[in-house]
Amino acid sequence: MSAIKIRNLLLSLLIFLILLFVGYKYFEWKTFSDLAGAYNNSYFNEIKFVSEMEPSYTGYYTELFNNKQFKNPKDSTDYLLGLTAVENKLNIVINNDEGYRDLLNNNNDLFSKLKGGINLLFGERGSIGKEILNDQLKYYQDEMEMNNINLATYYGTQILFTIYRDNIALSDFTKIIGNSTDSSYISKYFDNIASLEKYANSDFKFDNEDFINNYYPNFISKINNWKKFFAAYYAAEKDFTAGNAQVAQLELQAVSDNASNSYVDYSSIFNEQNSTSSKLSKDILKLVSDQAGAIKDYKSKQLYKYPFLKNVNVWKEDFVLCQMYDYKSGIYYSITSTYPVSKNVSDLINELSTISPKTDNVDSKFDKSSMKFTNSDKKLEFTCIDRYSGNKLNFVINKSY
Repeated sequence: MSAIKIRNLLLSLLIFLILLFVGYKYFEWKTFSDLAGAYNNSYFNEIKFVSEMEPSYTGYYTELFNNKQFKNPKDSTDYLLGLTAVENKLNIVINNDEGYRDLLNNNNDLFSKLKGGINLLFGERGSIGKEILNDQLKYYQDEMEMNNINLATYYGTQILFTIYRDNIALSDFTKIIGNSTDSSYISKYFDNIASLEKYANSDFKFDNEDFINNYYPNFISKINNWKKFFAAYYAAEKDFTAGNAQVAQLELQAVSDNASNSYVDYSSIFNEQNSTSSKLSKDILKLVSDQAGAIKDYKSKQLYKYPFLKNVNVWKEDFVLCQMYDYKSGIYYSITSTYPVSKNVSDLINELSTISPKTDNVDSKFDKSSMKFTNSDKKLEFTCIDRYSGNKLNFVINKSY
């Protein structure tokens, strides 16, 4: 082969390698640009959604703990009015949590689509990109599981409220008929317990019952006892209306048996997932912290710079960390049973550093201008500031309802 051909071959190879390098660098830049955009948009939308959800939680728990008709009713009518008010607030919470679930699913799909490109990257940028993406996907896995537990709790509460209503109908009916076995008299008021008819169907299930059972099987066991109790009572009274007094008397014994099995300890009814929820909360906190730490490293090493291309340095990790400190304050209370006493951002971060999981990897690097914090007798208030857009979102931890 002549020297000219060898030179041309080497020149062609050099050009090819240069084009390959330039192509890879553009691909790397585009991949990181997409990752930064997904990170910024998804987190902002999720944090905004959570911020807008908070008033509904406050409204629900305020109604639950303070509604006088619900807590200390004058009579059954008064109680049902109070129960309706509480239910209405609960339904808003459920609608919001279902909306948040859908948002998490959509954003999880968005990041899943980035995985193929991220996995093709190598070197230091590739390692950081994979860490950011994998933390995000694991975050969604944990956050969606936490959301499922919350929804299971609220769906279960809906069932309890239905049982409360049906039990009021039963109690009022019992007050009217007393010990009467007279078929015509019982028939006169039998429609008052029409809501119990559904329990006569052995296949009857409440909405979301199977979903709840995945998280609270002991709760569903108690609910099944209530079903049997209502079914037996309804069957007995129906037989009384048909003149089958002897059969009805035997069925009333089943009512008595099921009544003892349907006792519910309301103080611990939704405790089955406490340890799981606690672990998920801490795992989520650690993922957010580690991911923000990776972004801080990416920025500090100026890995966002590319010749002739726009810098990929717009990451809203400080905005995300602000909400993380709000989240960590809730964990602090669950561990210590006390609220932070700090009055400013720096002191709060130091106080929160006394519990695990530690977030030391970002605490000293956090841009404190991204957060405003106040601590009063009644609540903790956080304002998270997006320094790129100027948007501000508020979060509140009430110390009492």
